[in-house]
Amino acid sequence: MEDEDNVINSIINEGLKPALKRDLSLFTSSCLGEGYTNILSEISGINYNAVGGISISGDYQSLINDEFISKQVDKLIKQNKLNTSLKWADELFVRHLSTFKKAIEEYNKNKDAKAFIKGIIDIYPKYLGCLGLYNAVYRYLNTGGSGLTQSEMELIGKSRNIVASLYPEIENWFKTCSSELVREKSLEEDYLIYLTKDELLQYLNSGIINREVNNRKKGYIHLHIPSKKEIVVTKPSLIDKVKNELFFEHIGYNLNEFKGNSAYPGFVRGFVRKLDKKNKITGGFILVAINTNPKDINIIKEAMAIVTDEGGILSHASIIAREMRIPCIIGTKIATQVLKEGDLVEVDANQGIIRILKKAE
Repeated sequence: MEDEDNVINSIINEGLKPALKRDLSLFTSSCLGEGYTNILSEISGINYNAVGGISISGDYQSLINDEFISKQVDKLIKQNKLNTSLKWADELFVRHLSTFKKAIEEYNKNKDAKAFIKGIIDIYPKYLGCLGLYNAVYRYLNTGGSGLTQSEMELIGKSRNIVASLYPEIENWFKTCSSELVREKSLEEDYLIYLTKDELLQYLNSGIINREVNNRKKGYIHLHIPSKKEIVVTKPSLIDKVKNELFFEHIGYNLNEFKGNSAYPGFVRGFVRKLDKKNKITGGFILVAINTNPKDINIIKEAMAIVTDEGGILSHASIIAREMRIPCIIGTKIATQVLKEGDLVEVDANQGIIRILKKAE
C-alpha cells in the first residue's frame, strides 16, 4: 500500500491539478501516462513529466500540470523545433494507424481476442504519445501562449482532429475484445478496464487475478511519474482528502449563469441536449458536452449552438463551429455538471455567457 503522504506529496511536487473530466478507464489512463511521458519524450524531447487521475464510481478527473507542459511547448517553438516534432508525430501516427488496421484484419480472420488486446497494449501508448504532442500545443494556447500565427493554429487544429479520430476507434475495439475475453473466463464484464497496462499484460500471460479490482470500481487515484513506479491507490479517506481538501472546488449547482470562451459568436435560445444521453430532443437544441469529436458531426449539424466543458481554439468544437457558423462557447469547465437535460438556456456566444432561463422538471 502506497504511503498516504507520498501520494499527496507527489501530486503537490509534480504540480498536478484537475484538468478534464472524461470517460476514461484505468487501462486507458495507464496507457496515456506512458504515452504522455516516456513516449512523447522520444518523439519530441518534451513530456508532461507526470500525469494522473482520480476516479470515483467511474467518474474520472484527469490531473495534469498545464504550466509545465506549456513551458515545454514554448521552448520547442522558440527553438524552431515544433513543426519538425509535429511532422514526426504525424509520420508515426500513420504507422500506428496502419498497424492497428492490420490487427483488426487479423482479428476478423482468427478471432483471437487475447492476441488483439496484446497488440493494443503495445500500440496504444505509442499512439497517445503522438496525440499528446498535439494536446500539449492545445494546453500551451489555453494558458495564453502566443507563439503561433492564426493560420498555424488552424492547421495544427485540423491535424489534431485527424490524429484524435483514432482514439474512439481503439477504445471501442478494446471494449469489444475485452468483453469477449472476460466472458470466456467468467469474469465481470468490466474487469480488464480496471487494470493498468502492465497488470493487463501480466493477466494475459499468467491468468493471475487482481483482487483490487472491486475496490478500484468504487474509486482510485492513479499517478504515472517516470521517476517512480506507477501508482494506483484505493483508500477512500485518501481519495476524499485529495478530492475535497487538496484542490478541488465545489461547484454551485444552483448557478443560473456561468461563463466560458467564445469560439464562434452568436445569440440563441434552446433546450439542452446532452451529448452522452440517448434522448428524443431533435432540432433546435443546445448541444452540451465535455468535448466533441468527428463522430458527433451528425448531431452537431442539428444543433443551434455548442457548449463544452473543455476546449481551446484547436479543439474540434471550435473548428467545426467556425466552419458551420454555429454559436459556440468552450472551456466552461462545468457545463455538463450545471446544465441538465431539457433545461431552457440562453447562449450568448458574443460574450461567452450561458444563462439558465428555466430548469427542467
